[in-house]
Amino acid sequence: MGNAITKIKKHNRNKNKRLKKKTSLFNNEEEETIDRLQVLHHFYRDQWKGNFSSPIGEKLKDGGLMILDVGSGTGTWTCDMSTDFPLNLYFGVEILPIFPHEKPRNIVFLINNLLEGLPFRSNSFDYIHLRFMSLSLKPNVWQDKVINELARVLRPGGYLEIVENEITVSNRGPNVQEFFDRVHEALRSEGYNPTIINLMEEFLINSGSFKNEDIKHTLMYVPMGKWGGKLSEMGLKTYYSLLKVFATMIKIPKKQNIDSYLDMINEEINVYHSCVISHRFVARKS
Repeated sequence: MGNAITKIKKHNRNKNKRLKKKTSLFNNEEEETIDRLQVLHHFYRDQWKGNFSSPIGEKLKDGGLMILDVGSGTGTWTCDMSTDFPLNLYFGVEILPIFPHEKPRNIVFLINNLLEGLPFRSNSFDYIHLRFMSLSLKPNVWQDKVINELARVLRPGGYLEIVENEITVSNRGPNVQEFFDRVHEALRSEGYNPTIINLMEEFLINSGSFKNEDIKHTLMYVPMGKWGGKLSEMGLKTYYSLLKVFATMIKIPKKQNIDSYLDMINEEINVYHSCVISHRFVARKS
């Protein structure tokens, strides 16, 4: 462990001094956000039939791997993995102190701003996991400060796995189409790229660490609403909190408040059998 981490205590102390209450459009310390992140973890784990798609299952069972979760949030993914595969060492980095204080002994959580660099030596990790960061990071940082930095600390032959959802749904009705069109416009006005996911493979290749044939991109359409069963109904209820954040960014019709407007959006998602479009990118370092 000493070979991988440099000056953890000093690093965390300095980061605490520079923390801000809210670091992006969607990640903050509010209880509603923390609850949403925890429920989302379990929902997508069940939909994807597991916490990862990289071909590392047997190595995880054997143990001895160094695992990094970037943007670990509440630490739910990290804790879940450490329970399933306890013979490995796990690190979670997050800009806000929202990870659990009580945790397994094989987990280290660090306060870290990814854009200022990771506090690890090059070639430290066998597997790196990053999820739901597209609206926490602006387009100009993805190549140099995110993908290139993750590639730096990943060992040759190791796997980087990125999970992101599109900022829209499939099978859009007219109101849902208008809603997401306006959300995309609002995001762009804030300096975000709502379709950054379309550039992810390009970022990986341009880093020089991943060959095209070593990148696997998997797409899943995740049903939302009653039409998809109980799990999908729960998913839409969870997704509602994200829709509510989006709704505060746009001007809703004067005759409606946010709740009634979102009720209409949710109903249309049900009627049109809409799905969230989820992506997993698995890249093996050359």
